[in-house]
Amino acid sequence: MRKVILIILLLFLSFNILSCDSNKYRNSSYKVHNYELKTIYIYDNEEFIFDIESQFALSGIDFTKYELISSNEEIAIIKGNKIIGKNTGKVTVNVVLYEKATNTKYHTKVADVYVINTNNMIEIRTAKDLQNINNNKSGHFLLKSNIDLSTIDYWVPIGSGPTGNEFTGIFVNPEGYEISNLNIFSFDKEKGNSCHAGLFGLIKDAYIDGIILTNVNIDVSECKHNPLNSTAGGIAYYMLNSIIRNCHVEGTIIAQYFAGGIVGNSDNGYILDCSFKGVVKTINSSDWARDSDVGAGGIVGFFGNDENRISNCHVEATVIGHLCAGGIIGTSMFDQELTNCTFQGEIIAEIKNELIGRIKRKQVQ
Repeated sequence: MRKVILIILLLFLSFNILSCDSNKYRNSSYKVHNYELKTIYIYDNEEFIFDIESQFALSGIDFTKYELISSNEEIAIIKGNKIIGKNTGKVTVNVVLYEKATNTKYHTKVADVYVINTNNMIEIRTAKDLQNINNNKSGHFLLKSNIDLSTIDYWVPIGSGPTGNEFTGIFVNPEGYEISNLNIFSFDKEKGNSCHAGLFGLIKDAYIDGIILTNVNIDVSECKHNPLNSTAGGIAYYMLNSIIRNCHVEGTIIAQYFAGGIVGNSDNGYILDCSFKGVVKTINSSDWARDSDVGAGGIVGFFGNDENRISNCHVEATVIGHLCAGGIIGTSMFDQELTNCTFQGEIIAEIKNELIGRIKRKQVQ
């Protein structure tokens, strides 16, 4: 009987301890500032160890413990302070910080994590395979062979066309294969979205890693029906909320409006560890061009907001702009912090600079 009473007492005490512990943190807040948000790249079975104390050292939150949460445990799982990759995809890692002094739980996002598992990706071996990505623009793709695109008469950029046709998937090339002879020229209006040019068209929430393009020849400067649509980039003509990493382009890229060695136009884009070698050029004699956002850049033609990022990018090129040209960025709406980026070559334009050709307005504090 005593044993039964003792067990009941222990259970009662345990329940009250747990109840008291949960009641310690009666308040919840989503207002977390001054911390480091990470972007992480791992393979399957690879782990990343978080240092939450360091990431939130300047947040002003005196937390005594924390809990990490993966948005999708099929892609990556949390074990203590580690995240471990499982399957290809992107997950968000959130954290709950427990501050004992104020009885408050703080909730916030702490990282975006991209996981690559080459065992469950679609292999790309031929030019036809590459073009057929347009039939599965949210898929996960692995380049497995050198590809010569000179056999393609009319390259349709992957993810081209109206809004809703964006490439939203993952494309990686960990083994360093090359894609050669990407040729795109101006076409008639009847053939569709002909003034935009790039290996990819519009990419949104996408991750592209390791593409090597050689002998690129893009020229959409003869786009007559709408010069505002004449945009070109080696990897993509427009990127939104995406990452392009470890990509290298060699060739010539010419457009009327935006032209960039890697990307024509970017909003909320990360371009990391990329390079361009060759010629980038914009051609337009229209009066409206003087007051518009035109730009030619060794990496990107135009940066549209202050959420973009470029780091460890290098250019050896001739960059020519009919108004603005920069060795890294042609025109940027805001001043951009460029980390470890270099330019070598010649810049020809009315408004020019070694790194950013023109900054339209200073960042609002």
